Amino acid sequence: MADQRGVGNADTSPAEGGTQGRDRTQEIGAQGRDRAQEAGAQGHDSDQEAGAQVRDKTQEMVRQGAETASDYSQQGRQQAQAVEHTLEDAIRAKPLQATLMAAGLGMFLTLLWKKEETASDYSRQGRQQAEDYSRQGRRQVAAVENTLEDAIRTKPLQSLLMAAGCGMVLTLLLKK
Repeated sequence: MADQRGVGNADTSPAEGGTQGRDRTQEIGAQGRDRAQEAGAQGHDSDQEAGAQVRDKTQEMVRQGAETASDYSQQGRQQAQAVEHTLEDAIRAKPLQATLMAAGLGMFLTLLWKKEETASDYSRQGRQQAEDYSRQGRRQVAAVENTLEDAIRTKPLQSLLMAAGCGMVLTLLLKK
């Protein structure tokens, strides 16, 4: 009879051995399934952690980039303001020289970019510019007149004293 019981415990029948084997297989399968779920959960958690780290690093890099751009922008503004103040100081110190230099630079740039023109073109352009300057001068004179009229209306005594002072200065200049 021992030959019929097969492999395993000598006290169990082949049916019991099959049941035990099946139970053991199910138990091992359940353990394997549990381990796989646990590994999957750990993998999911590690993926989430890795994703969070990447997101945090990306946000930090974006923040640093924004700060750097802001710093460069601020430095550029400061340098532009420094150049502006330097130019203003130079112009105030020597206004005639600055005006002549600007005119010379304008002429030089014009010669570089313009094609060769004939004398009649220059004459026509000169007349046009003279007319433009005349119109602009008339507008400026009208604006000054309006400003003076407003000043005389609001502060008549001060305006009278200033006019008298200007008359005295002109008289002294003409006598020399």
